[in-house]
Amino acid sequence: MKSNRLLPVILLIIIVVFVGLAGWLYFTNSKAVNNNQTITSNINDKTKTLAAKQAEKVTLQNEAKTLASELTAAQTALSQTSFRSSAESIEYDSLLFSIAADNKLQITSLTTSPPSGVKEGNNNYQLLTFSVNVEGMIPDAIFAKTEDSAAYITATINHILAFTDTIAHSADFDTAVIPSVSITEPAPMTDQDVAALKDSINSSIQSELTADETQGLTDDQIAALVQSKLAALKSPDVQVLIAKAGISKPSAAIQIQIWTYKGA
Repeated sequence: MKSNRLLPVILLIIIVVFVGLAGWLYFTNSKAVNNNQTITSNINDKTKTLAAKQAEKVTLQNEAKTLASELTAAQTALSQTSFRSSAESIEYDSLLFSIAADNKLQITSLTTSPPSGVKEGNNNYQLLTFSVNVEGMIPDAIFAKTEDSAAYITATINHILAFTDTIAHSADFDTAVIPSVSITEPAPMTDQDVAALKDSINSSIQSELTADETQGLTDDQIAALVQSKLAALKSPDVQVLIAKAGISKPSAAIQIQIWTYKGA
C-alpha cells in the first residue's frame, strides 16, 4: 500500500524535473538563437559595409587611373609642344621680324639671354628670354599739320599693341609669356616743327638740283621745281627724305620669355 502511494509522488517529481529541464533547454536554446541572429546580422552588416568599401575602392582606383592617364597625356602634349618650340628656337628671330613688319614696325635691337633652368614644383623648365626693341616705321607722307603727327603717333602705338597681342596668341609662341612692355610716346610735332620738317626736305631736294636745272630760274621758279620733284617722288623716296630730316617715333622695349618643359 505504501508503495502505491509513493509512485504518484515520484512520477510528479519526474514530471516537474522534466518540465524544468525542458524549460531550461528552451531558454538556453532561445538565447543561443538570439545570439546567433545578432551575430549573423552583424556579419551581414559588416559584409555589406566591406562590399561598399571595396566598390568605393574600385571606383577610386579607376578615378586615379583616369587622372594618371590624363596627367600623362597632358605632360606628353606639353612635352611635344615644348619640343617643337625648342626645335624652332633658331627661327624666333625671323618670326619676330616678320610679325613686326606685318604690324608696320621695325626692330631696332634684338638680344637673347642664355637659357636658364627653372624648377616649378616637381617640373623642370628651360627659360629663354628675348629683349626686343621696336619703333614705328617712317611715315610715307610729309606731315601737313600737327594733327598728322598726332595721328601717326596714335597709329604707331596701336601697331605696338597689335605686335605684342600677335605674339601672345601666336601658335609659334604657344609657350611664350610677355612679362613687360615699356612704350615711349613722343609729343606730337607742333606747327613750327612741321614747317621746319618741310623746309629741311625742300632744302635736301634743292641741294640735289643740277646747275643746268636751275640756270636762269628765279627763286620762286626754283621753289616750284622743288615742289614738282617732291610730288613726283614715291613713298620710299619720301621716307628717305623724312629720315634725313629726322622725326621722333614711338618705340617700345618688350621682354618675351619662352618656356620649354624638360620633365619632372
